[in-house]
Amino acid sequence: MEALAQVSTRAKTKGPALLTLYALAGHHNKMTGQCNPYVRTLASETGLAKSTVCAHILQLEKAEDIKVFRLRGRGSYYDLEYMEPGSKSNYGIIGGYDTRAKRAKASEAN
Repeated sequence: MEALAQVSTRAKTKGPALLTLYALAGHHNKMTGQCNPYVRTLASETGLAKSTVCAHILQLEKAEDIKVFRLRGRGSYYDLEYMEPGSKSNYGIIGGYDTRAKRAKASEAN
């Protein structure tokens, strides 16, 4: 629920793409900081076509509301950019181990 509240107050994106952002935020995992839904899941939840959801994801990424990690052959996952690492709403640091840094490094390697 914290992620949904953050979307309503901090999102830079306006218009129809905001629906996709809310759907993504509904999949926010506090332990990893990731949002891991399939595009088809987002399309089903929003009532939008998959191509429209993909266009929204690009728009959200360009507006810096989300960071997209594209993994070869394994889909993508998303981070909500305004969820601070180590904040009470995003446990990007688990047991002193920064999971965001590891994910960013893995993404750069791909």
